[in-house]
Amino acid sequence: MNKIQKKPNEFFFRLFRPNTWHNQVEVSMLVDEFINKLIDEDLLDKVPNHTDRTAKFKTKSGITVDIWIANFPYAYGTIYKRDSSYFELDKLGPSFQTRYKLFNYLEAKRIAKVTQELNDLVEKLNV
Repeated sequence: MNKIQKKPNEFFFRLFRPNTWHNQVEVSMLVDEFINKLIDEDLLDKVPNHTDRTAKFKTKSGITVDIWIANFPYAYGTIYKRDSSYFELDKLGPSFQTRYKLFNYLEAKRIAKVTQELNDLVEKLNV
């Protein structure tokens, strides 16, 4: 399998999205599957705000994993820390499709959090 095409449609995904042409990390299918599992099982520990550089996930076994979210899409989605220690495999990242999935997942979580905070504020003001 060549470097460009790790997933069957990864090549076309990148071809039609110019902002994904430059990649700062090597795509790893293992990291890709891990990030997808974190998203699919909704293991986000704390919703990051717009200034956070990492998103904290907590696995079912209790391991805390920080995922880099500061510079979309270049190194976005790389595993930054594991249990407060820097991860040695930070040069491996997920596919661009998973980066977009992670981005959309976190944005939906942020919107839900802000909406809840606004609803709480309106409730307090109306009392």
